[in-house]
Order: sequence, then C-alpha cells, then structure tokens
Amino acid sequence: MNYDEFLELVKARRSVRRLKSDPFPDEYIEKILETVRWAPSGANTQPWELIVLRDSEIKNKLLDVVSGRIDVESIRKAPVLIVVCGDTRTRVLYPSGR
Repeated sequence: MNYDEFLELVKARRSVRRLKSDPFPDEYIEKILETVRWAPSGANTQPWELIVLRDSEIKNKLLDVVSGRIDVESIRKAPVLIVVCGDTRTRVLYPSGR
C-alpha cells in the first residue's frame, strides 16, 4: 500500500456510536484478530491479550463493572465485544525513562 492509499483509508475511517445487535460473522472476528497479531509492538513483546465475548450475561457483567467510566448503554446491544487486556510487565522490561 502506498502513502496515498493509506491516507485515503485513514480519511475514510469513522467512529460508530450506534451499535446494532445484528449477528457479527466469525470470519470478521478472525480478520480482526489476525490484524492484531500483526500489529507492531516494542521489541515484539505484544503486551496484550484479546478476549472475545459473545455471551450477553458475561458482557453485561463486564459493562456493569466499567459503567460510569465509559458510556456502556451504547455498547450493550453489540453482538460481540473484543476486550483488550494490556500486560503491564513490559513496563518493567522496557521502562520509558520518564
């Protein structure tokens, strides 16, 4: 991909704030996870874990915990949540010096 193609991609992106409850195909989830696998990280530490949540009871429990910190009501309808968990141990291995 050249710069112009990348710039067009960035310009065309959008934020979605009204989520639908429509089913979300497994193949899309796999594509998202594959993209994350290839994302760069310092020293290739990949300090993240991804949790795919489809169970509405578990999703609602999680959203109840974070309620008040983010707007969860717009998220409750989403058929799938991908929770990104960061591994803070990499800060010890690679301190920023600040």
